[in-house]
Amino acid sequence: MIPVLNVNKIPHIVLAVDDADESILFINALANLHTPYFFTVVKNGEKLLHVLDQKDFKPDFIFMDLQIPRGSGEAWLKIFKTRKSLDTVPVILYSMSGNPEDKDYCYNVRANEYFLKVLSFLL
Repeated sequence: MIPVLNVNKIPHIVLAVDDADESILFINALANLHTPYFFTVVKNGEKLLHVLDQKDFKPDFIFMDLQIPRGSGEAWLKIFKTRKSLDTVPVILYSMSGNPEDKDYCYNVRANEYFLKVLSFLL
């Protein structure tokens, strides 16, 4: 379950995805909601960990590709959820994998949501 945000605070989302087109798609989708957001975009798991290790930085959400380079999304999720400073940050994973075992594993290591990537959108 994804928690309700504080309406008096602009949410900060960390987007961990190596594909520029997916980054643009995600940012454009949120822009259509006409709600302000701060974004930090990283292209691999190591950079994600570096950003999250910054003092006093705690995003409102982490949105991550399960197949992020330099480590799997599952492995990074496990690291985030074992750190006291990050264990309450909602992590939303997405993947091309429809394998129920992948989805179950992600929920077992405390992913908040798991979505399948879509190949195209009908407009």
